[in-house]
Amino acid sequence: AGFPPKTFGRWLRLTLLANGVAGRLPLDDALGVAGMLVKTGRAVPANAWVDDLIRAAKDAALEGLI
Repeated sequence: AGFPPKTFGRWLRLTLLANGVAGRLPLDDALGVAGMLVKTGRAVPANAWVDDLIRAAKDAALEGLI
């Protein structure tokens, strides 16, 4: 089956959970916490996930052309 697709929301949720933030937060606060975690090296930057999504979309588009 594998893992669910990478999304920004999934990155945000997993980033917070991996760092012990399990409660509900307003979106602005969740983004702020995630930003601090990235800056302190405790989280993978979201652009790594976004880059993977773009690469996967390009690969899928190319497969459709071949």
